[in-house]
Amino acid sequence: QGRWSKGDMSSSGAGAAEDEGQGVLFPPLTTTVSSDAVAPAELESLCMNCHATDATTRLLLTQIPFFKQVVVSSTDCEECGYRSSEVTSVGPPEPRAVSLTLSVAPAAAKEDLSRSVLVSDAATVLVPQLELEVPPTLHGGRKARLTTIEGVLDEVVEGLRFGQRERALADPDQALAVADFIERVEHLKEGQNNFDVIIRDPSGNSHVESLSPGGSDERLKIDTRQRTRKENVALGLEENEETTEKAAPVDNEEEDSQPIGEEEVVIIHENCPGCGRLGENRMKLTTIPHFKDVMVMSFA
Repeated sequence: QGRWSKGDMSSSGAGAAEDEGQGVLFPPLTTTVSSDAVAPAELESLCMNCHATDATTRLLLTQIPFFKQVVVSSTDCEECGYRSSEVTSVGPPEPRAVSLTLSVAPAAAKEDLSRSVLVSDAATVLVPQLELEVPPTLHGGRKARLTTIEGVLDEVVEGLRFGQRERALADPDQALAVADFIERVEHLKEGQNNFDVIIRDPSGNSHVESLSPGGSDERLKIDTRQRTRKENVALGLEENEETTEKAAPVDNEEEDSQPIGEEEVVIIHENCPGCGRLGENRMKLTTIPHFKDVMVMSFA
């Protein structure tokens, strides 16, 4: 599993910009929030919920101080009220896995709950005092999100409250247990008890705001370790040898050697990742003038 070692989570993209966002592609997050000169780019986009074409997507390139560069995006649709947001890290995963532990005490609860936190799609979030574990969303379609410690707890409460009315009718005992758990989470948000928030991220792309950037934060513990091979495979950094060995070799050399023509559209029938129904994946080779050949793919 590898042994954890203390680290300062500095990276090649770390550090604040020297000027206050002027002429900087990735201005610091603090500058982005406070400066009117650095505004997100807005563009019309397709709503993935109702398929309206007049949804608004905002893109912001920013630098998390002493960490790395990220692209923050959000989509709002006035037609159906759909809203989504995600964060994309710029560059590859960090060279080491990271474990972030924030110890929250009642006296400092308000301050700690408002800390910014970047949770990657490969991260697992734990609150030992609640026996709570939020699994990674790496293969669930949800991207990384930029939120706060309180926001992480709010996500848990929101998820548990969903369908609570139906749950109360179908299984009153289970609904009562869920309501009790929600109350325990609310007590932590109110600063009634000590608790820890642990973020374990094999990609190293998660981050918790420090109250003394670049210095020592007595309530925030940061440990790093070398990734295991299994984690590298899950992140797509290494090939899965077992899958490669099980793949059947192509015996038909003549068929394998024939390239796809420029006017040919290859159709592959496969299941839709959204609903599971059979659909068509179409691929066509085309040439971008004065650039290169590209493969255009669409699924319906």
